[in-house]
Amino acid sequence: MNATPDLFFGVAIFLAAAVEAIEALTIVLAVAIVRGWRSVTYAIIAGVLTLTVIVAAVGYALLLVPLHAVWLFGGGILLIFGLQWVHKAILRYMGLKPTRDELEVYDRERRNAKRQKGEREGIDWYAFVIAYKTIIIEGLEVIFIVLAFGALYDNLLFGASISVAAILLVSGLGVFIHKPLSKFPENSMKFAVGILLVSFGTVFAATGAGIIWPNEYVAFALLVPTYLGVSILSMYLLEDPRKGIAPPDRTLLRNMIITAIVFVVIAIGLYAAFRNNPLPTEDLSFVTGNAGYIG
Repeated sequence: MNATPDLFFGVAIFLAAAVEAIEALTIVLAVAIVRGWRSVTYAIIAGVLTLTVIVAAVGYALLLVPLHAVWLFGGGILLIFGLQWVHKAILRYMGLKPTRDELEVYDRERRNAKRQKGEREGIDWYAFVIAYKTIIIEGLEVIFIVLAFGALYDNLLFGASISVAAILLVSGLGVFIHKPLSKFPENSMKFAVGILLVSFGTVFAATGAGIIWPNEYVAFALLVPTYLGVSILSMYLLEDPRKGIAPPDRTLLRNMIITAIVFVVIAIGLYAAFRNNPLPTEDLSFVTGNAGYIG
């Protein structure tokens, strides 16, 4: 494995899993506190088993697909999720879409759970269904991102381990404090993950389509500030004082510009490191995690 891609892969997967875990924790915790933990625990076990079966089935299916198709599929998945997260984050930054308030969601789910009637001594089907549905919906996004990275990087265990660590950390904190994790900058985390996913997705999908990058490391590092710049431009294009749409927050823009500069510096450093030892076109180690071509 290479340290540079490992770092960015790990950060993207960890943040993506953490964000989805925070959203799932809010609903599951609210239902469990009101209706009891037994049925919710059953739902969590059932949900994890379901997701595990999906990972095994899709992961095995990907082994039967030609490598270039895996890159195209995996890159496309990352692009879809990444663009979706960036789009929603920008709308929230500009006030065009309400920001998710974990405390508000928590209170609403508690009120809904209290209004529901039913036997709580046996299986509480309301609690089971709500918890199971939440685990599946939030878990599927993480699963597809992990599967995409695992297939592209030829290391499913690495991505799965990172995501499990993030989920356990978030779940442990939530159960310990008995409250939703409302202090985390959820929208900023989704925006950051979205930019990373779109950048990775572009490199991988283009590679699957037959495009040869002079250097995949540098391409990725330059795509991040490029997409950040496009995001900043889109915020200014959305600005409309007549409709009450305020200009982008200066602190946010400053942080985005600083991040873009950091990635440009990283790109320059990577170029300097590899210009005297360029990657041959048949060396796909950045994509597969292996030393040579897998055909």
